[in-house]
Amino acid sequence: MSWLHADLTKPVLAPLQSTPATRSAAQLRAVVAQFDVRAQRYLRRDVTGDGRPETFCNFFARDISRAMHAPLPEGLRANQMFDWLENAGRAEGWEEVDEHPAQRAADEGLFVVAAWKNPSGGPGHITPLLPSEGQPGTWVANVGAANFARGALARAFGALKPSFFVHP
Repeated sequence: MSWLHADLTKPVLAPLQSTPATRSAAQLRAVVAQFDVRAQRYLRRDVTGDGRPETFCNFFARDISRAMHAPLPEGLRANQMFDWLENAGRAEGWEEVDEHPAQRAADEGLFVVAAWKNPSGGPGHITPLLPSEGQPGTWVANVGAANFARGALARAFGALKPSFFVHP
Protein backbone atom coordinates (compact mmCIF):
# COMPACT_ATOMS: atom_id res chain seq x y z
CA MET A 1 0.00 0.00 0.00
CA SER A 2 2.36 2.69 -1.20
CA TRP A 3 -0.46 5.24 -1.10
CA LEU A 4 -0.61 4.89 2.72
CA HIS A 5 2.75 6.55 3.28
CA ALA A 6 4.21 7.51 6.67
CA ASP A 7 4.79 11.20 5.87
CA LEU A 8 2.31 13.00 8.13
CA THR A 9 2.94 16.29 6.33
CA LYS A 10 1.30 14.93 3.18
CA PRO A 11 -2.29 13.75 2.75
CA VAL A 12 -3.04 10.25 1.54
CA LEU A 13 -5.29 9.52 -1.41
CA ALA A 14 -7.10 6.31 -0.70
CA PRO A 15 -8.12 4.17 -3.67
CA LEU A 16 -11.51 3.33 -2.15
CA GLN A 17 -13.87 6.25 -1.55
CA SER A 18 -17.45 6.67 -0.37
CA THR A 19 -19.84 9.46 -1.20
CA PRO A 20 -23.36 10.09 0.10
CA ALA A 21 -24.62 8.23 -2.99
CA THR A 22 -22.59 5.09 -2.21
CA ARG A 23 -23.02 4.78 1.56
CA SER A 24 -23.58 1.30 2.99
CA ALA A 25 -22.29 -0.72 5.92
CA ALA A 26 -20.15 -2.81 3.57
CA GLN A 27 -18.68 0.30 1.91
CA LEU A 28 -17.88 1.90 5.29
CA ARG A 29 -16.16 -1.30 6.48
CA ALA A 30 -14.08 -1.44 3.29
CA VAL A 31 -13.12 2.24 3.35
CA VAL A 32 -11.99 2.07 6.99
CA ALA A 33 -10.19 -1.26 6.53
CA GLN A 34 -7.94 0.13 3.80
CA PHE A 35 -6.42 2.46 6.43
CA ASP A 36 -4.41 -0.27 8.10
CA VAL A 37 -4.05 0.60 11.80
CA ARG A 38 -0.67 -1.23 11.72
CA ALA A 39 0.71 1.03 8.98
CA GLN A 40 3.77 3.12 9.92
CA ARG A 41 1.68 6.27 9.46
CA TYR A 42 -0.41 5.39 12.51
CA LEU A 43 2.11 3.67 14.78
CA ARG A 44 2.88 5.34 18.07
CA ARG A 45 6.30 6.99 17.85
CA ASP A 46 8.25 10.11 18.83
CA VAL A 47 8.01 12.60 15.96
CA THR A 48 8.72 15.74 18.01
CA GLY A 49 12.07 14.61 19.40
CA ASP A 50 11.04 15.05 23.02
CA GLY A 51 11.55 11.38 23.87
CA ARG A 52 7.81 10.70 24.33
CA PRO A 53 5.86 8.81 21.67
CA GLU A 54 2.92 10.56 20.04
CA THR A 55 -0.28 8.93 18.83
CA PHE A 56 -2.09 9.72 15.60
CA CYS A 57 -5.84 9.33 16.06
CA ASN A 58 -6.36 12.76 14.49
CA PHE A 59 -4.56 11.70 11.30
CA PHE A 60 -6.45 8.41 11.17
CA ALA A 61 -9.84 10.14 11.55
CA ARG A 62 -8.96 12.84 9.04
CA ASP A 63 -7.60 10.37 6.47
CA ILE A 64 -10.80 8.33 6.64
CA SER A 65 -12.95 11.46 6.56
CA ARG A 66 -11.31 12.48 3.29
CA ALA A 67 -12.12 9.08 1.74
CA MET A 68 -15.68 9.34 3.08
CA HIS A 69 -16.10 12.87 1.67
CA ALA A 70 -16.96 14.07 5.18
CA PRO A 71 -14.75 17.08 5.91
CA LEU A 72 -12.46 17.30 8.92
CA PRO A 73 -9.92 20.12 8.82
CA GLU A 74 -6.20 19.60 8.33
CA GLY A 75 -3.68 20.24 11.07
CA LEU A 76 -5.94 19.87 14.10
CA ARG A 77 -5.33 17.72 17.15
CA ALA A 78 -8.15 15.70 18.69
CA ASN A 79 -9.20 18.43 21.16
CA GLN A 80 -9.31 20.98 18.34
CA MET A 81 -11.27 18.58 16.13
CA PHE A 82 -13.79 18.17 18.94
CA ASP A 83 -14.21 21.95 19.17
CA TRP A 84 -14.51 22.23 15.38
CA LEU A 85 -17.13 19.46 15.24
CA GLU A 86 -19.21 21.14 17.95
CA ASN A 87 -19.08 24.53 16.26
CA ALA A 88 -17.95 25.03 12.65
CA GLY A 89 -18.61 21.39 11.78
CA ARG A 90 -22.35 21.97 11.85
CA ALA A 91 -22.04 24.20 8.78
CA GLU A 92 -20.22 21.32 7.05
CA GLY A 93 -23.04 18.84 7.73
CA TRP A 94 -21.85 17.32 11.01
CA GLU A 95 -24.48 16.65 13.68
CA GLU A 96 -23.95 15.66 17.30
CA VAL A 97 -26.02 12.62 18.29
CA ASP A 98 -26.30 10.19 21.19
CA GLU A 99 -24.47 6.86 21.20
CA HIS A 100 -27.29 4.61 19.96
CA PRO A 101 -28.26 6.82 17.00
CA ALA A 102 -24.54 7.10 16.24
CA GLN A 103 -24.21 3.31 15.98
CA ARG A 104 -27.37 3.11 13.84
CA ALA A 105 -25.89 5.72 11.50
CA ALA A 106 -22.65 3.72 11.18
CA ASP A 107 -24.75 0.61 10.51
CA GLU A 108 -26.24 2.54 7.57
CA GLY A 109 -22.76 3.38 6.27
CA LEU A 110 -22.59 6.99 7.42
CA PHE A 111 -19.32 8.37 8.72
CA VAL A 112 -19.48 8.75 12.50
CA VAL A 113 -16.74 9.67 14.94
CA ALA A 114 -16.55 9.33 18.69
CA ALA A 115 -14.57 12.23 20.14
CA TRP A 116 -13.47 13.21 23.62
CA LYS A 117 -11.98 16.56 24.58
CA ASN A 118 -9.53 16.44 27.44
CA PRO A 119 -10.72 19.06 29.96
CA SER A 120 -7.19 19.45 31.36
CA GLY A 121 -5.79 20.41 27.95
CA GLY A 122 -3.85 17.16 27.52
CA PRO A 123 -4.40 14.93 24.50
CA GLY A 124 -8.00 14.14 23.55
CA HIS A 125 -9.14 11.29 21.35
CA ILE A 126 -11.14 10.77 18.16
CA THR A 127 -11.96 7.55 16.33
CA PRO A 128 -14.42 6.35 13.66
CA LEU A 129 -17.34 4.05 14.36
CA LEU A 130 -17.76 0.81 12.44
CA PRO A 131 -20.94 -1.07 11.54
CA SER A 132 -22.06 -3.32 14.41
CA GLU A 133 -22.43 -6.40 12.17
CA GLY A 134 -25.36 -7.45 14.34
CA GLN A 135 -23.34 -7.43 17.56
CA PRO A 136 -24.59 -5.40 20.52
CA GLY A 137 -22.62 -2.33 21.55
CA THR A 138 -20.74 0.44 19.81
CA TRP A 139 -17.84 -0.53 17.56
CA VAL A 140 -14.77 1.43 16.49
CA ALA A 141 -11.49 1.19 14.65
CA ASN A 142 -8.80 2.79 16.79
CA VAL A 143 -5.42 4.46 16.53
CA GLY A 144 -3.94 5.70 19.78
CA ALA A 145 -2.42 4.10 22.87
CA ALA A 146 -3.65 0.83 21.31
CA ASN A 147 -4.25 0.37 17.59
CA PHE A 148 -6.91 -2.12 16.57
CA ALA A 149 -9.03 -2.64 13.46
CA ARG A 150 -12.23 -3.44 15.37
CA GLY A 151 -13.15 -3.27 19.02
CA ALA A 152 -15.71 -2.09 21.51
CA LEU A 153 -15.95 1.62 22.26
CA ALA A 154 -14.72 1.07 25.82
CA ARG A 155 -11.49 -0.45 24.49
CA ALA A 156 -10.72 2.91 22.83
CA PHE A 157 -12.00 5.25 25.55
CA GLY A 158 -12.00 3.25 28.78
CA ALA A 159 -14.32 4.94 31.28
CA LEU A 160 -14.32 8.24 29.34
CA LYS A 161 -17.62 9.30 27.79
CA PRO A 162 -17.09 10.55 24.23
CA SER A 163 -19.46 12.60 22.14
CA PHE A 164 -20.65 11.31 18.78
CA PHE A 165 -20.79 13.22 15.52
CA VAL A 166 -22.32 11.96 12.27
CA HIS A 167 -21.90 13.20 8.71
CA PRO A 168 -24.42 12.24 6.02
